[in-house]
Amino acid sequence: MRKTNLEAWICSVEGCDTLTRDLLERIQLDRLNALLRREKERQGFYRHLPERLESLDELIHLPFTTAQMLAEHGNEMNLVSGSRISRIVTETTSGTTGAAKRIFYTDQDQMHTVGFFAAGLSELVFPGDTVMIAMPLSAAGGLSDLIARAIEKLGAVPLKTGMDKSFDELMRELEEYRPVGYVGMSVPLLGLLRYCAAAGVEMPLKRVLVSGDACPVGIVAEIEERTGSKSFPHFGMREMGLGGA
Repeated sequence: MRKTNLEAWICSVEGCDTLTRDLLERIQLDRLNALLRREKERQGFYRHLPERLESLDELIHLPFTTAQMLAEHGNEMNLVSGSRISRIVTETTSGTTGAAKRIFYTDQDQMHTVGFFAAGLSELVFPGDTVMIAMPLSAAGGLSDLIARAIEKLGAVPLKTGMDKSFDELMRELEEYRPVGYVGMSVPLLGLLRYCAAAGVEMPLKRVLVSGDACPVGIVAEIEERTGSKSFPHFGMREMGLGGA
């Protein structure tokens, strides 16, 4: 079986030649135990947890971290001093009352996110490609910026279109820049594909990573039919550094 580029990236980060399930679980358990030991020593927010687990099966006995806990105790959970925090994201919604959830990132956290993104994107992004990023535009360290940095790391060119442009504006950018790759939500992409087809415009997009929203099977199937290539659904969470699977 071919080793995925994500697997190769994990090996480079962990300093191993081959990644097996047993090795991955051993790395996970070692990292978790180091974290538990550190919390016990510093008497941090999770000081009441056991100092060590004998196997990952014992994770079932640990409590969940909830959004409310992050909102009320996020600062207490930080393992580094405030001087090492390079980005803070405050999560609020129209239905939220009380304290907002805050997520903290160091430069190393963001570096790992770029590395993870690049490993996954390298399955569909190649040197010289232009890749449309149809995600909310952000400042340095935000989602679209991290995706762009990952694309540049692969020797490709990011085209940040954001999510506020009309189909007509996006169609003109497709005609001018001819991106072959796409990173963004599935439903807006399908709408753009249909719009271009109705206008008789040749579609340059050939490979897509859909994320940021639900990816229904029927919608993904039509995207693949219209682009003539497999799409790659991805999910992630801010709490885990945006990377997921």
